[in-house]
Amino acid sequence: MGEHSFLKKLREELQGHIAVHHPFLNQIENLNEKQLKIFASQFYLYVRMFPRLMGAVVYNIPDETARLPLILNLINECGGLEYMEKLDNSHTHPALFRRFTRTLGIIDKELEKTKPLPSTQYFIKTYEKLYLKSPPLKTIGAVGPGTECVVPVMYIPILEGLRKQNKFSENDLYFFNLHLPVDEEHCEMICKVLAPYMDKPENQKLVRQGALEALEARKRFWDGLSKKILK
Repeated sequence: MGEHSFLKKLREELQGHIAVHHPFLNQIENLNEKQLKIFASQFYLYVRMFPRLMGAVVYNIPDETARLPLILNLINECGGLEYMEKLDNSHTHPALFRRFTRTLGIIDKELEKTKPLPSTQYFIKTYEKLYLKSPPLKTIGAVGPGTECVVPVMYIPILEGLRKQNKFSENDLYFFNLHLPVDEEHCEMICKVLAPYMDKPENQKLVRQGALEALEARKRFWDGLSKKILK
């Protein structure tokens, strides 16, 4: 059975959203060290929060089957079962991101004290609302079509731009590279569990609303970084 026609059209629509192809993403290769530090520190605030957000999603979704890919997503955010069983946090996604920030010379303790830009704070607060306090289908719309399905497209110019900086090893950039195949897998699994609910217009509306609100918040995040860094 193929992808539900509504979800296919929605994904096509979201691929063209300004948040997915924001002009700021193509400026990464041109950023100096100070600008890269601002970008990395603000980005980290979202990365640090995301495992907790996925925990909120698992709580917010009552359907047992629909929870399964979301639980898998959370496990991946926490480094995978192999490391979790050892209580080893070295491969959580925030830890992988800190490989990148350390290469920039940002001390972990200072990174944790980063003050969010208003746009960063809005981005995270919007995700908190979508992931924890919204109707389940709106939540899954934000998680799947609005996040997992588009992150690989957004991360390609970031990864390519950072590589062109000639400052980072592939190990330093592992966080970004990891998300290209993994998030595509998450996207497919989430869309699969959404499909049975997509014949009803009211359900379609909730999923689309969740996805668009997530992307509008991310656009504001990129806007804020662009204004702060490229002013």
